[in-house]
Amino acid sequence: MTKWNIWREGYCCTGDIDQARLISVVEAETFHNACDKYYKNDDQYDTNRLTYWGCRLFYNEEDARVFEQGFTDLGKREAGIL
Repeated sequence: MTKWNIWREGYCCTGDIDQARLISVVEAETFHNACDKYYKNDDQYDTNRLTYWGCRLFYNEEDARVFEQGFTDLGKREAGIL
């Protein structure tokens, strides 16, 4: 089995903002299986879309940070990116 990093993308909505975060490292056959295993009993996880609270999940930091490029400078300061 492979160890998968589970990253959540950054978000900026309704006055709340956060940068991408490493959520966990999970051992599983596939990334999808790793997410299913980690979020097993969590109603906010969508296995079909691979999202948590609407935020996409990724197996690497670079992809998880793509959304942050659209943050304004104010948003970046609030998220601790600047």
